[in-house]
Amino acid sequence: MTELSKNPDIPLVSGQRTPNRRSTGTHNAPRAVLTGHLGPRGVMQLGWLRDLGARVHKRKVIQLTEDKATDVSFHIPRDISCHGPDMVLKKSSGPDKKMQKVWFYEEYGPKEVLSFGDFPIPTPTKNQLLVQVHAAALNPIDFKLRNMPLAPLDFPVVPGCDMSGIVVEKHDQASRFKVGDHVYGNIQDFKAKGKLKQLGSLAQFVAVAEDMVAEKPKNVSFEEAASLPLAVQTVVEAFKTGGFQEGESVFIVGGAGGVGSMAVQLAKHVYRACLVGASTSGGKVNFVKALGADKVMDYTHTHYGEIEDKYDLVIDTVGDSKNSYVVGKETAPIVDITWPPSNPRAIHSSLTVSGEILDKLNPFLESGKVKAVIDPKGPYHLCDVFKAFEHLETGRAKGKVVIFPFTPETYSLQHVI
Repeated sequence: MTELSKNPDIPLVSGQRTPNRRSTGTHNAPRAVLTGHLGPRGVMQLGWLRDLGARVHKRKVIQLTEDKATDVSFHIPRDISCHGPDMVLKKSSGPDKKMQKVWFYEEYGPKEVLSFGDFPIPTPTKNQLLVQVHAAALNPIDFKLRNMPLAPLDFPVVPGCDMSGIVVEKHDQASRFKVGDHVYGNIQDFKAKGKLKQLGSLAQFVAVAEDMVAEKPKNVSFEEAASLPLAVQTVVEAFKTGGFQEGESVFIVGGAGGVGSMAVQLAKHVYRACLVGASTSGGKVNFVKALGADKVMDYTHTHYGEIEDKYDLVIDTVGDSKNSYVVGKETAPIVDITWPPSNPRAIHSSLTVSGEILDKLNPFLESGKVKAVIDPKGPYHLCDVFKAFEHLETGRAKGKVVIFPFTPETYSLQHVI
C-alpha cells in the first residue's frame, strides 16, 4: 500500500482496477480514457480565447449589499489607492455589513470583464470558518469558467479555489479549528448543487466549511500553502481513478505545470512508482528531473513514439490525447485531467474536495519530500491579477501562479486598467 492509503475512509488512496477499465486485444484497441477534475454539472468547456488587444480604461465597479447592488461606471486614475487601513470597516449604505475588497465579474468573457470592488464579508454558517486570506492561487478552471457561458454561475462571481490564511471567526458548530489557526484549502466544492461559490478565494475573507481545509504546516509559507490544494486533490483523483498500484510505472504528460509538477512528486514520494516519466519543453527538463522524474522527454526535440518504456498509467495534464496513447502499455488507463476532455470516449470522474487529503499530505510537506512549486514570475500582487491571468492563460506557467500579498496598507491599481 502507498503511504497515503492506510485509511480506507480517506480518498487519498489507490483505486482498484476492474476488468472493464482495461481494454484487451491489440495495441491499437480502444483504451479507457479517464478524466478526473470536475463533475458533469460542475465543468466548463474551454472556448477559443479572444485577444482584445487594448487595455480597458472604463471599469464597472459594484458595491454590493445583501439585497441589492448599485452600478457605478467611472474612469479610474492610474495610481489611485484601492485599499486603506479602514477598508475592512467600510459599511454599505444598506444593511449593517462590513465590506472587503475582491476581484469579481458580472458576465462571461476574457480577463477584461474582471473588476476590483467591494463585497460583503461573509458570516460563517453551520460548520464554517471565516478565514482572512493571506495568499491565493489561480487555476485554469478559473479562466475557463469565466470564458464561456456554459457553467451555472450566479453573478457577480468572485473567482478562485485555492487559498491560505488565518481563522478570524467560526460558527459555534465548527470544532476542528480555533480562531488564530493557520489553514489552507480548496474552498470550491464542485459537486455542491452543480455550482461554484459566489465568493471565491480572490477575496480578503472567505467562509469555508471546516472539513474542506487543513492546518498549514509551520514550515510552509502562506504563498506555498495556497499553491497546493486543487493540484494535490486533482492528482490524488487521477491516481485513484487510474487504479494505480504501488510499484507500477506512471508517465506525466506535462510535468512542469501546476498539476504536473505535483503529480511527479506524489508519484515518486507518495505513491512509490517504480518509474516516473514525464514530458516538458527543453528549458524545463532539469526542473522536472529535480522534482523526482526518472526520465524526462523534451517534446520539442523528441517524438513520443521514440520513448522505449511503456507505462502502466498515463496522466495527461495538457490534453494531448494523440501522444498520451503512445507512451502507455496496451491496457494502460489514461487519466485526462483537462477540460474539455481530449477524447470523446472519456469517462468523467468528480473531484474530491477534502481537507483530510491535505492532512494526509502534511507529513510529506513537513519532511520536505513534497514541495510547493510556485511559478518564478510570481507571486503576483493582488492588484496584478490581470497580469497573473495573462501568464496563466499562455499555458507556459512553471508550477502554480500565486497571488500574494493580500494585506498591505495600499494597493496600486496600475495593472487594473
